[in-house]
Amino acid sequence: MKLRQIAVLTALTLLTGCAAPAQATDPAPAVPQSELRLLAPGPGSALNEQGFFAVDTLSEEGPSMLTFYDFEEMGQRVLCDVPDCTHDSDACPAACSGTIYLVGDTLLAMTADTSTPYGHYTRLERRSAQDGRLLDQRLVLDGWQSVTPYTDGSALYACLNGDLVRLDVSTGLETVLKRRFLTESRSPLGILGDRVLWDTTETDDPSTRVLSLMQDDYSLQPLFRFAQGSVKLLCLEQDTLYWADTKTGIVYAGNSSGESQPVTDALTSYRWVRTEDDWSSVQSWGGQVVDGKLLVDVTEPDLLSSTCYAVDLSSGEISPCPLTDYWNGYSHPVAVWAETEHGLLVSQHERVMRTTMGQDGGFVTYESDRTLYGFLTPEDFFAGRPEYRMMTSLSI
Repeated sequence: MKLRQIAVLTALTLLTGCAAPAQATDPAPAVPQSELRLLAPGPGSALNEQGFFAVDTLSEEGPSMLTFYDFEEMGQRVLCDVPDCTHDSDACPAACSGTIYLVGDTLLAMTADTSTPYGHYTRLERRSAQDGRLLDQRLVLDGWQSVTPYTDGSALYACLNGDLVRLDVSTGLETVLKRRFLTESRSPLGILGDRVLWDTTETDDPSTRVLSLMQDDYSLQPLFRFAQGSVKLLCLEQDTLYWADTKTGIVYAGNSSGESQPVTDALTSYRWVRTEDDWSSVQSWGGQVVDGKLLVDVTEPDLLSSTCYAVDLSSGEISPCPLTDYWNGYSHPVAVWAETEHGLLVSQHERVMRTTMGQDGGFVTYESDRTLYGFLTPEDFFAGRPEYRMMTSLSI
């Protein structure tokens, strides 16, 4: 079955008691390289061939719920098997919050927890990917809910408080793999070939940006060096990294051996807007190569909107992608989350009216956006034909 996630550079069982995070101190084996992938924000972090999991708000006063967008049924359902449940309170077994990841047959839901005397930690819920039921709950190190981890198919990995940490999916046990891995917590850029790529700075020269590959012994090997502000990283696609020179607009491709070559200079003639500091209108847009074309988001002269351009990687030719999605007050290029056998998984926003209680105790009505998901064929996407096949949504 065709399924290619596009990285974005996104219960009735009894709970176990929360305890202080358990950490192993013995050295762990090297990270297996065969199934490495970045768990970027969005549907791609909890996506399988049948659909994707999402935490959504279904009522204005109730908690958020664990749901599943089914590609075959073209709709969203709550992962709750209690008859006549209204899914509007914590009594519903699908009540869930935080960021979710799918690793193997396990769902991980992570949210900040400040209710314990140990300090600020992350509350980890492990759930079954078959039916969403809660398996257990525990506390783990602070920060998991605010970084973009990567996985090897059996564990999560992240840089927390400067240390490289492994979280075993089957047990919830944490292992510190390398102390002082980086000077601060940060997320990797993605997977380049069979290694993890990190964006760091030069120890002796903070003005130098270094792209580093992590080796099997968790050491960092410098790959490319740039002056700060001289490049915009665009995309990681399997074994190729794409970036744009902010002074010229030329797009380059590099590999894990440190070799690079120009891909196209066509962006130099497409609204390359000069800011006070540099020629820097090309911005990262999730690291997307769709149907052999690199998608690049270019800011318009008004600095409030942007246009997506498709760079043909075989010819270097460039063309605009006309479809837009209006949210947060202005138009954005349509986001592509994955390539599936149903077509390109995309999102659209619609304006909705919400009601909440104001500071004076009265009700306040305001306008907001909600996200809808559906499919487009690659041909319709690149031609700008809005032939969407949208899934039904339960979110408010």
